[in-house]
Amino acid sequence: MGPPLVSRSFILALVAPLVVCSRSAEGAVTQVAVDVEPYAGVYVPTGSITSDLRQHTSLTLGTRLSVWLFGRVGIEGTVNYALSHVSWTEGIQPSSNYSSSTAAHLTAVTARAIVSVTAPAAATALHVGGGIGSVGYGGAAYCCDTYLQANSTTFLTGVVNGGAVFRLGPQLALRVDAEDYLYHTRFQCRSGGGGPVVCYFLGGGPHSAGQVVEAAMCLLRPPRPQLKRAPLGRGRNIPLTSTAHRSHMKRVTGIGGVFFKAKDAPSLQAWYKQHLGIDVQAWGGTAFDWSDPEGKPVAGTTAWLISPQESKQFAPSSAPFMVNYRVEDLHALVTALKEEGCNVLEKIDESDYGKFGWVIDPEGNKVELWQPPQGQ
Repeated sequence: MGPPLVSRSFILALVAPLVVCSRSAEGAVTQVAVDVEPYAGVYVPTGSITSDLRQHTSLTLGTRLSVWLFGRVGIEGTVNYALSHVSWTEGIQPSSNYSSSTAAHLTAVTARAIVSVTAPAAATALHVGGGIGSVGYGGAAYCCDTYLQANSTTFLTGVVNGGAVFRLGPQLALRVDAEDYLYHTRFQCRSGGGGPVVCYFLGGGPHSAGQVVEAAMCLLRPPRPQLKRAPLGRGRNIPLTSTAHRSHMKRVTGIGGVFFKAKDAPSLQAWYKQHLGIDVQAWGGTAFDWSDPEGKPVAGTTAWLISPQESKQFAPSSAPFMVNYRVEDLHALVTALKEEGCNVLEKIDESDYGKFGWVIDPEGNKVELWQPPQGQ
């Protein structure tokens, strides 16, 4: 009898995400992002078949297919393999008619739903999920003397998981997941002895084992841009977030302000006022009104500010400065930056002074984006 086979029902469960992905890609009104990621992790058994026989922690390798259907909601299929082994309590010696091999690998196949708790483009994006799968026991320690016609070595499991994606740069991220497989085994060996070593500890009666916890991580590219397609019959299906579209969108149109910290802000403000003639106001800065080449006033100002060293205005950046850039359409620009994998802060402020958003550049500097009120 060979190693345990994954049952047909769970092979179908793994194929299901592929079918959905294919249909979504063909549809004209759906947003879809698809990722295929190999990963490595640690398999940690949290239950034992018997008190004297123990499955060991080991490396696990796998592949994950993720299909994001509605922005924060998607489905995933995984296949992973743990090259584990078993050992028994010191002092116990199985009789010679049992195999002495301790090789005991596990194979798991899952299909589950996944939900992003935070915005997928956040610097740290959290997600949770759950579904079903199968766990198969194989290797010489489990093969080949179990009653497979009544008690297979492949078992139905529930799966819950949680994890996070940490953005390391514009083109690289680290995904870390912890998965809990909730299932019970039910092995039964022939009476009379012989066979794989697990049967020495089971005897002739059925025995159950507990759950498995698995932690895995992988490096991946940021999520692909989500395609927003026009309905069929209304022109070509060109993604609205395509390079052609973004190249025609105005981004930064000018400098809106320059802000920096000082160890002694009042003294430095006084220096700039005395020696450079800057009209520093009580709030620590000033606003320079724009004018045309002839000196006539035009709409627009540039702010200038010296902040105290302890100011949190530039957080989460540790840089002592921040530049404010004027933009034409803040919401469109923020959307484009997220789709390009930039580290965009989720908060957007809207007030009588305009709309404000923030992005962190690759060197960790906080950049302020400002869409002024109409006419300014």
